[in-house]
Amino acid sequence: TQAPDGFSPTHWEMIEAAKPGLSSAMEPMTMRKSSKSLLRTYLGDGPSEAVWNGTIQRGERTTLDAVVMFTDLRGFTALSDKSSEIEVFGALDAYFDLVVQSVEDVGGDVLKFMGDGILSIFPISATTDRSHQCQQAALAARGVLIGLAALNDRRKEANKTPLDIGIGINVGQVSYGNIGSPGRLDFTVLGGAVNVASRIEGLTKSIGHRVLATRAIAETSPELFTACGSHKVRGIAHSMDLFCLSEHNL
Repeated sequence: TQAPDGFSPTHWEMIEAAKPGLSSAMEPMTMRKSSKSLLRTYLGDGPSEAVWNGTIQRGERTTLDAVVMFTDLRGFTALSDKSSEIEVFGALDAYFDLVVQSVEDVGGDVLKFMGDGILSIFPISATTDRSHQCQQAALAARGVLIGLAALNDRRKEANKTPLDIGIGINVGQVSYGNIGSPGRLDFTVLGGAVNVASRIEGLTKSIGHRVLATRAIAETSPELFTACGSHKVRGIAHSMDLFCLSEHNL
């Protein structure tokens, strides 16, 4: 109150009388807000909105075009073998932080963590341009590499092992929704485009580049990518032209 003498006894009585009703009204509002926050924390923006709006049945899915980005931490097994549990979890948290930040900064959505792997998507809707989302994914990958360099500088100062990663990027049609058993569902994205992104990420180590993308991605950001030849991708009948993210200007 702005009254010089504060609340009067009558006002205090009114406030006390109103508290039970106000509490009852505010409790469901607070619970809804907490539930949405919890869903977003565990599922990400897109899936949490879908689940909140009622997409909770097994088999419910949406088919759409999306850019898919797989990120994987290299040498994680060796790191786990020679480091303490606290050090391993600290390294994972730092790695997850920089990937999530890089993806979300350009409008992408981190769909899930899979051990030391991360699946991110950039949905292409009626209001988003395919080329734009491809470019955003390329910028996210570039942001991850920039963040990784800074992270490794800090780890070096702390006498910790530097981290390395592999990233695969592809675009295409995916199915986005619920799979699992009736009592235990997972919100995920499936499809050929997802498989290709995962498999070209697996080629990053053998090819010798940390970020690999398909032609459809690279052509939208020619200033960021360099052709690195045609390669056999597991599960694909024909060889694919792959492109590496140029790292000289990071």
